[in-house]
Amino acid sequence: MGAGAGTYSFIDLRDAAAATVKIVAHEASGIYNIVVDSPARLSEWLPFAAKLLDAPAPGHMDESLARQKFGDMRVYYMNEQRARRTRRQSANSIGNRLSLHRS
Repeated sequence: MGAGAGTYSFIDLRDAAAATVKIVAHEASGIYNIVVDSPARLSEWLPFAAKLLDAPAPGHMDESLARQKFGDMRVYYMNEQRARRTRRQSANSIGNRLSLHRS
């Protein structure tokens, strides 16, 4: 749908575990978001995922037609959604790829 410019944040299980250990080690409480430096665009990760699954490559649909057929929310997810990025030089950084942000 459209350009596929919506971004998504994927995290490696080992990175999530490292973030959890850091939070527990500092006896922190609350809810945290673990985010990556460079979220992936739908137009990049969806074809890759389809290939991994031996599925057909995703098709393309004009954004205006997609809005009529599927509604604004689905088009938003595909084109406008933005994953949160890390704040560079964060005091809560974990290595050079992740950051913790209190919700």
